[in-house]
Amino acid sequence: MMQKLKKLNVLIIDDDEEDIFLLRKMIQSVMEEGFGCEFATDFENGIDVLQKVQYDVCFLDYRLGKRDGIELLKTVHDVKKRGPVILLTGQGDEKVAVQALKSGATDYLTKDNLSSYRLYTSICTSQKIFREEQDRVIAEAALKESEQKLMQVNFELEERIRERTAALENSNKRLKERSATLDELNTALKVLIKKKDENQIELEEKMAANIKQLIWPQIQKLKTDMISNEQRQAIFETIEFNLREIVSPLAALLTSAQFGLTPMQIRIANFIKQGRTSKEISSILNVSKGTVETHRNNIRIKLNLKNKKINLQSYLGALN
Repeated sequence: MMQKLKKLNVLIIDDDEEDIFLLRKMIQSVMEEGFGCEFATDFENGIDVLQKVQYDVCFLDYRLGKRDGIELLKTVHDVKKRGPVILLTGQGDEKVAVQALKSGATDYLTKDNLSSYRLYTSICTSQKIFREEQDRVIAEAALKESEQKLMQVNFELEERIRERTAALENSNKRLKERSATLDELNTALKVLIKKKDENQIELEEKMAANIKQLIWPQIQKLKTDMISNEQRQAIFETIEFNLREIVSPLAALLTSAQFGLTPMQIRIANFIKQGRTSKEISSILNVSKGTVETHRNNIRIKLNLKNKKINLQSYLGALN
């Protein structure tokens, strides 16, 4: 025993009013209570109601005057989205049935063999097919949306990977540049340290040379008895002055390749810087005044002061 249908909104499109009456009566027989019904009796009105009316099932007659129900289904493009459509034919025709299903109908019935049971079964089957089709459409839409979101996520992920890769490449480039800079700094530092060591050695050698040239000869003079107290005092002052000069840049400068003064010329230059006269220097060094004057002239030549009105004592003081 079939279970009767409860609430149902029906749309009937048929050009035969008697067939409409019989169909409504048969529908009523499978209903538990009354049902809503809209109908159209020609092709044009059928298109209009099919597009506007909300229905649970539509019964569409194949013959609609000079036109047919399949043409109507093809005209209404979104018929599959609106509700299930059952095509009614006068006689069974498989070709018509296939065309109907392809055009959007969910089932077909022949009027000659129509019964309450077949009507009930067709309504239930069509509604089930329609619901499954709607679920499929919704699922496909959801799948398409998910695929689009996945594509967007993949695109964003690839973009982030590209950005991250570019950032890493930039970081590696900066690290290489910093490494190269550090290597250059290390190389420069090694050169500076080596230069410092060389300068230290050179300074020690010059210090030893200056002591040997400026201090040691004066000490040797003090060991002799053939000097006066005045000469001895002058020698002590000279030693004291020379010690100061040794730790100053002057001695190193005068012995450098720039001037190239001899040890005797350096000693005389120091006396000149102290303000000693040629006579005083000759007495201290126990040489003739002419010898001192010759050394004075050679000192001026080496210092590029020949024929220039520049005081030698002032010039030596400025060098220091």
